[in-house]
Amino acid sequence: MKNVYDNFIYVSIKPDAQSEVLDFGKIELSSQTTTYPTINNQYLRWEGFSMKSKGTFTIYGSISDLYMNGTALSANYLFDKNIISPNTTFRLDSLSLNGTDRNFQSIINKRPADDKSIQLIVPGGTARIGEYRGTATWTVTASPV
Repeated sequence: MKNVYDNFIYVSIKPDAQSEVLDFGKIELSSQTTTYPTINNQYLRWEGFSMKSKGTFTIYGSISDLYMNGTALSANYLFDKNIISPNTTFRLDSLSLNGTDRNFQSIINKRPADDKSIQLIVPGGTARIGEYRGTATWTVTASPV
């Protein structure tokens, strides 16, 4: 099976320097489950120089749980009105190319509170004072047109 990147002469997926992370800012400790948007737009640029073949290319995302000193927050994420558990793959965006596209670019730029942005759902009574960190992973798959 060919790697999806074999279809490209050049491809790059990169966040904008200003929104390199999904930053949910400072949140209030609460005994009730609360949903938090990011403090900045969620920006991801997917670009390529030239296509070798045509197809639909889909970007999938996956986000780990958030940890502080080895302790998990046990939070979920909200995306497109769906609750997503940590480390679950979800469809973020797609792009159809005809095989002759040159210098293509797909930009994902979502406002923090939009339905199609990633938001954090913190269960009541679980957050502690400190800085939590996790990992977001992006994957591209291809299918014929």
